[in-house]
Amino acid sequence: MPASLKLWSSIDTIPGLSGIMAEWRERLGDECDLAKPLLKSTGKKSRSYPCPSPGGSGCPREVVEHPDGSIVAVCGDQEERNCNDVPLLPDDIIVYSLDRQKLAGWVSQVLGIKLSFTSVDGTVETWHIGEYVPFAGKRFPVFLLLAYQEMQRSEAVQRICHASAVPFMLVVSSEKTLSAHMRDLIRAHHGRLIPLGDLLVDGGKGQISVSTHAKAIVEEFHADNFPVTEDNTSSPRFPTPPDATWSDFRMLFPDNHKVTVFCRDLEKTYNFTQMGMTNSKNAEPTVQWKLLVEFADGHGTVEVTTKKEISRISTRKKRLNQQLSEFFGIEDEAILWDPSHRVYSIRFPIEHA
Repeated sequence: MPASLKLWSSIDTIPGLSGIMAEWRERLGDECDLAKPLLKSTGKKSRSYPCPSPGGSGCPREVVEHPDGSIVAVCGDQEERNCNDVPLLPDDIIVYSLDRQKLAGWVSQVLGIKLSFTSVDGTVETWHIGEYVPFAGKRFPVFLLLAYQEMQRSEAVQRICHASAVPFMLVVSSEKTLSAHMRDLIRAHHGRLIPLGDLLVDGGKGQISVSTHAKAIVEEFHADNFPVTEDNTSSPRFPTPPDATWSDFRMLFPDNHKVTVFCRDLEKTYNFTQMGMTNSKNAEPTVQWKLLVEFADGHGTVEVTTKKEISRISTRKKRLNQQLSEFFGIEDEAILWDPSHRVYSIRFPIEHA
């Protein structure tokens, strides 16, 4: 079983997530080299250095740069301890920080999301790193929280929970960094708490690897939000690819009660009932379905000549746009109105077989 990384448990104990390499080694031990790909130079120099034998009032040691270019770490308690100076190299005093954006990039790859690294307003060390998009039109935000202080973590959790209108994923260094109250708040807002240790582990080959649990985490989040129904389908009915647009679609009516939908390499046939367009009073197709058939009659357009026709179709077009968006998961309207030519047009090829 892959070992958990000390890096994740150390994040909450390192102020500013930065330090010279000696301090990182002190925290991470033999895992420091493993973590190096996630550490980046800040270009800043430290004015102190950990003492090899800490314990006195002069710790940590002061860094002194001499005119000849030599650098030493000097003990501030020479009278009591008489510690020897520690010679240093220029790189020994360079401050390295955790590369938050690179870590976010790794997490986004593991979760299968497109990276979007933006700070969450009003928080510290908290970022929106992308969205989980299982279907077109279905978006669930993913956040990364690395705040050092408990109050900062609490404020970030509250802001995320209260601002998220949909379920979300929250990646943290460890579940232990959040109080029971914060964890309950996340669950109450349908959030999924994901420790970094469940995504990235010590692969045993001198590099950080993807955890075998990572895929299951995404699958569980998906199952929680898209439970399988009795007919083994989940919403939206059509499995629209996440990046698809209306221009990727084509519809073909074999008869006036069924339509075959094509989208890239997908092909599925539905009747008006399956698409939610059944009149509850007589089990016949709704006026929205009939309008869709009209578009097939006109090879994608419906011309109107009177105000009465415009009014009739306008109301039906609005509802049909809503139903098509819900069924296929495309947020943009499928049907457009051209007032100059008095023509309604649909944004994909549609015709009778």
